[in-house]
Amino acid sequence: MDDAPVAGFGVLIVDDHQLFADGLARLLADEDGISVLGVATSGAQALVRVAALRPRVVLVDYAMPDQDGVAITAQIKAQDPAVMVVMVTGSADDRVLLAAIEAGCSGASICI
Repeated sequence: MDDAPVAGFGVLIVDDHQLFADGLARLLADEDGISVLGVATSGAQALVRVAALRPRVVLVDYAMPDQDGVAITAQIKAQDPAVMVVMVTGSADDRVLLAAIEAGCSGASICI
């Protein structure tokens, strides 16, 4: 068996609910190879943190106070097309999923 270290990647969490974001950060931090780089609580803050922290993956809440996750995703992808964005939403609406994919999301997760 190969004992080589597992390549890791950095994650930025974008969610305006601090308790949820902190819980998700703790869960992810326990996983081998995942480094939680930080939390952004607005779309504007997300763009600044993506530029500064250069995460490989960004988890974006759909329902944000300043703009929705689809708009945030489109801006992140325009800023850095290599970043993978996963939409986190409580909505089971197919239109949200379709809009997320069209904005450049690599996937979506429904959290209820």
